[in-house]
Amino acid sequence: MTLLDFIIIAKHRTYAAGDSSADELLGDSGKIFNYAEEDYKYQDKYFGFNPFSGQEIIWQQNKPLWTMNYYGQVFSDQVKAKEVYSFLRLALLEVRVSRPFRGPEEFIKGDWKYVDVSQGDWENFSGQEEIYFKNQKVYQLNYLGGILNK
Repeated sequence: MTLLDFIIIAKHRTYAAGDSSADELLGDSGKIFNYAEEDYKYQDKYFGFNPFSGQEIIWQQNKPLWTMNYYGQVFSDQVKAKEVYSFLRLALLEVRVSRPFRGPEEFIKGDWKYVDVSQGDWENFSGQEEIYFKNQKVYQLNYLGGILNK
C-alpha cells in the first residue's frame, strides 16, 4: 500500500465515516481519531466544536511522513453546526487520490453545496473549503500541509 492509498483509507474510516465512538476525548480537551493499517498510523486530533482547529498526521514505522493542519467554523444562524458537519462528512467521503486533502472540488446534495479550492499537490498544499445552504455561505475551513519526510 502506498502512502496516498493509506491517506484515503484513513480519511474514509475516521471522521468522515461518522463513527463518534472513534472520537476519543482526551485530558487536554482535545478529541482524536486513530487508524492504523500495515505499517502506517493515522491520527486526527482536534479541539473545539465551532470553531475548531486540528491536525492530521501519518507515520510509517513511527516516522512522521505527512501532515495537514486546519481551522474551520460555521458562521450562520440559518443552520445548526451539527447539520453542517453531517453534510461535511458526506463530502469528505468523496476524497480521492488526485486531491487527498479534504473533499472534491464540488459536491451537491439537495440544498447543500460543498466547494473546495486548493493549490499545490499532496506533497505541499493549501486550500479552503466552503459549505453553502440554499446558496448562502454557512461554513469555511482553511487547511495546509504536506510531506514531512520522503
